[in-house]
Amino acid sequence: MDQVAQVRERTDVVELLSEYITLKKAGRNFKAQCPFHTEKSPSFVVSPERQIWHCFGCSKGGDVFTFLMDYEHLEFPEALRLLAKRAGIELQQDRFLSGQASKKEAVFKINKDAADFYHFVLTKHPVGKKAMAYLVQRGLSDKLIETFKIGFSPRIGSGLAKYLSGKKKYTNEQLFEAGLATLRGSRVSDFFFNRIMFPLYDHRDNVVGFSGRILAEDASGPKYINTRETIAYHKGDLVYGLHITKEAIRKQNQAILVEGEFDVIACYKYGVSNVVAVKGTALTENQVNLLSRFTQKITVCFDGDSAGQEAIHRSLPIIEKKGLTTTVLIIPGGKDPDESLKNNELAFKRAAKHDENVYQYLLDYAMQKYGTDTIEGMKKITDDVLPIYANIQNEIIKEHFLKKLSVALDTTLESILSFSYFAKRRAKGSQSISG
Repeated sequence: MDQVAQVRERTDVVELLSEYITLKKAGRNFKAQCPFHTEKSPSFVVSPERQIWHCFGCSKGGDVFTFLMDYEHLEFPEALRLLAKRAGIELQQDRFLSGQASKKEAVFKINKDAADFYHFVLTKHPVGKKAMAYLVQRGLSDKLIETFKIGFSPRIGSGLAKYLSGKKKYTNEQLFEAGLATLRGSRVSDFFFNRIMFPLYDHRDNVVGFSGRILAEDASGPKYINTRETIAYHKGDLVYGLHITKEAIRKQNQAILVEGEFDVIACYKYGVSNVVAVKGTALTENQVNLLSRFTQKITVCFDGDSAGQEAIHRSLPIIEKKGLTTTVLIIPGGKDPDESLKNNELAFKRAAKHDENVYQYLLDYAMQKYGTDTIEGMKKITDDVLPIYANIQNEIIKEHFLKKLSVALDTTLESILSFSYFAKRRAKGSQSISG
C-alpha cells in the first residue's frame, strides 16, 4: 500500500470532518450544513461506509484529502503531511513529495528563519537593546518574549536579506515572494526595519507573516505594518495568538476577541488565556469560521472608543450568521485590555467572568449616550439599536429585546414591531448597496 492510500485508510472521514463542522446522524450517513456555500437546509452528506462526502447543493465532494484542501485552502502535499502527522505516519521524502513541495510551505520555512533572525537580534544582539528595554518597560518578561517569539528588525535596510541569502541561500525572488524584501532591479531591501516584530502564526504553527510596530510613538510612518498579501498570508484569514491559546479557547468554549498583539500578550500574562486579536477591528467571515472550530461563544473586547463601538456593530451580523453566541466584555479602568490589566488585574478578570449579552449592552450603551428624555435622543437610540434587533435570527430572542426597547422608549411593542419591519428592510437595502 503506498503512503497516500495508507494515510487515507487510517483517517476516518466522519472523525476528521467532525473537527470542522457539526455532523448529525441521518440513517446510515451523516448530514450537515455545507461549509462551502450558504444554505438553510443541510445538503452536505458524509458516508462512513464509502469514506466520502458530497454536497447536493454545490456539488462539491471527495475524500479526506479533498475536504482538507478545500476547507483549509491547502495544496495536496500540505494536506498529505497534515493527515499523515495526524495518523502517526512518517512520510518518506521521495521524489513525489520533494517535486510537489508547496510554494506555501517554502514561504513557511523562510518566514520561520526570518522569525529566528528577528528574535536573535532582539534578545542577543546589541542592536536590539533599545527594543528590549521598551518591551521590558511595557511589562513583558523574557518568558513572554520567548513564548510569542517577539523580535526586532534592525535599522539597517538589508540586514535580514543579507542573512537569508548569504547564510540560508535563499534567492531574492524567494525573499520577495515571502513578503520579506522589496526588489528594485538587482537591489534588495528589507520590507521591515527598525520595528518590533510579531511573527504571525496560523493555527497549525506555521509562520505566515509578520506585524511590525514602530519603536517610538513619535516615529514617522504607520504604527503597525503587516506583511503584504502573499501565497501564505491573508490578513482576513488570521487571528493573532490562536496557535498558543486555542486549547484554552476550546476548554472554556469562549474566545475573547481583542484588537492588538499587546492586548493578547497582556491577557495571557495575567492568566486570561482564551484570547485572540483580530489585528484591528475589521472582523471577517473567515476569521469567525476559523474561531467556530474551537468555540461557540465569542466575547468582543474592543477599545471603548467610537471605533470600537462601530466595530461591535459591524462584527455582530458576521458572528450571528455563523450561529455563535456573542457577548461583550466591558473594559474597566483602561482604554484597552493591556492598560486595564496593569491598572486593576482583579477588575478585568471579574469583568471577563461577567461578560454581557451583546444586545443588552448595545441598548444600555445607546441609552447612556443619547438619553431618553428628548425626542432626538429616542430617535438616535432607535436608529442605533433597532436595525440590529430587527435582524436577530432567533424569533424568541428578537421579541424579548424588542420588548425591552419598547419599555426603554415608553412606547408599545406594536409600534416597535411595525417600525422594525422597515428597519430590517433598510438594513438589507444598505447591505446590498455596500456589497
